[in-house]
Amino acid sequence: MVPRQSPTQLCAECPELLSNVRVRLYRNRTDQAVTILAVAQPKDTAALLTDEIVQQKESSLLADTETDSEGRFSFELGENENYHGEAFEVDVYCATVPHQKIGSNPPPPRQFTITTLQPLWRESDAGFLWVWDYCLSARFWCAIRALFGTQVICGQVTLCGTQEPVPNATVTALDADWLTDDPLGSAVTDGAGKFRIDYTHRPFLVTIFPQLTPFFPNVSGPDVHFRIQLGAVTLLDEPKSRGRQPDRNDVGPCFCVDLCVEPGQIVPTPEQTPHWIRVESFNVHASASDLPHNILPLGYAGLPDNSFTFGGAVALWGNCPLTNISAPANSLKFRFLYAEWGWPGGGDGTAGVIPTVPPPAPPSPLEPSADWKVVPAGSGSQPVGYVYYNDGVNPFASAPVYITSANQDVNGWITLNGLVVAVPMANGSTNNVAISETNFLRFGLLMYMDSVTISNAHASRRPVWATNKVQAGRSLTAAEQEPIRRYSMIYQVRDSATNMDVYIDSLGSLVLDNSDPVILLNLEELLANACNPLAGSNTLHLRYTVDHPHLQYFSVDITNNSGVVHPSSPLDPMPNENFVPTDNYLFRGDASGPNPVSNPGGFPVNITSDPMCAYAVTLKWHTRRLYTGEGSTPVYYCK
Repeated sequence: MVPRQSPTQLCAECPELLSNVRVRLYRNRTDQAVTILAVAQPKDTAALLTDEIVQQKESSLLADTETDSEGRFSFELGENENYHGEAFEVDVYCATVPHQKIGSNPPPPRQFTITTLQPLWRESDAGFLWVWDYCLSARFWCAIRALFGTQVICGQVTLCGTQEPVPNATVTALDADWLTDDPLGSAVTDGAGKFRIDYTHRPFLVTIFPQLTPFFPNVSGPDVHFRIQLGAVTLLDEPKSRGRQPDRNDVGPCFCVDLCVEPGQIVPTPEQTPHWIRVESFNVHASASDLPHNILPLGYAGLPDNSFTFGGAVALWGNCPLTNISAPANSLKFRFLYAEWGWPGGGDGTAGVIPTVPPPAPPSPLEPSADWKVVPAGSGSQPVGYVYYNDGVNPFASAPVYITSANQDVNGWITLNGLVVAVPMANGSTNNVAISETNFLRFGLLMYMDSVTISNAHASRRPVWATNKVQAGRSLTAAEQEPIRRYSMIYQVRDSATNMDVYIDSLGSLVLDNSDPVILLNLEELLANACNPLAGSNTLHLRYTVDHPHLQYFSVDITNNSGVVHPSSPLDPMPNENFVPTDNYLFRGDASGPNPVSNPGGFPVNITSDPMCAYAVTLKWHTRRLYTGEGSTPVYYCK
């Protein structure tokens, strides 16, 4: 059973993935009307379970697994589980819920049942398969979230009348209290103007009359009003009375709202607004309308089938205005910080395991620390913009402006305003031009991240035998395999004069990988003598080793001058494997077997009918590193 993503809804425009919860399958009990339950709509069968009912069902447990960060899960059911295709009941056990803020006294876990399913199994190459997708209703899921004391506000900010989205605006939700407004939380709108604010129920339960709380324990939700800011400009500041109106008074655990700001206001243009929009071509803030260019929760890029990683010089796209719109005489500066995810129990990483321990919270005020380090700037092919000047002949001459580590100060800051650039003159000399608002045209690139320097903080685990063809077929030990490296990043913009932050944005997860694959290919028949002819042989034995933490695929074929003789196909199976997110998300390759000449093995290929000729055995591979990572290696023989 391979279900896809298991989403829920907070409202029609705000889905939520059920990540890191347990899915439990139960055999149906004798007192249940299985047929009626199996054909019933899940909305009619979904129900919260008491601890007593959960305990009664314990002996009927068929299987239990945990969803990943994207809400996906799978089960393998068969003889070991004494399963024969019958219907089963699907429950979900939540120790926490997504985006929950854990306090000192967390609420108890909860379990609810969804429905009874009778799978329609289909035969496949891997056995029998069935795929199930389901989305919990907003009403049911929000009631479950409320039991954990967690609330959420989802919304969109647009221009009134035109409905044009307002990106990069900071939305603050406040509870209209008697004396002071209690801030519930803030969020930055994405490219579609959408935002999400998660908060707990505790802040708005605080009152100046705490002695009354025991008499009204369950009647109070926040009375919500909003403030919207873009940079230093306030676009909307709703009065406290707005929170007393019927559509905002005592809002529930899931509240969805549309907000608009007047187009006639002095709204900073994107050119005047700091923002961080992309890593290479992938969205820093996920967009529901651009799924192929989102960064997944685990830090991989693209659709799950792609799950790209980043390496080398990584382009960071966005904007840092030259000056502060609220204080035009003050230059702005920017930098990026990063911190690494870890593994339960610590250590430098376990091969084949995704790091799940997030980095510590960044310091406040935000400065580099032992955990949060400055992202080094690298050298890339594209400029961050062009400076225009008079070269003595052309009054509109332009020169590209590149940013490297040389432009970072000791604290990692980059300041473009006033940056002196050497430009060529018409007479062959050079001149210095200082960047200003009047002569600089941005390209949209902030800088290139030098991911190699970040990766090099860890010693390579590449084995010493990785280039020795005699070792082909050997498997890497866990200590020789490169682990997955996962990072969090922060984009920080600060006023150079006041040294106060004017903009901060973050990306929770990004996977960097600069490791090279271990690729070895040989023939057992050539181990002792690389020029040994295979005349008279009916079988050759392939020796191969392929290992990389983010392998996309590998394949082996045999060709001669007439074309492919032994392809990687079901009719003439040759070694080949592919990355499949639902089955082998941590796929990293394979090895054919032992390598000593005295211990024959490897992958046998029948060459009885192959004519006398010269042949090439080619091992091809491709990693999931964006733009690069493809290669092949050959071995030749004669028959």
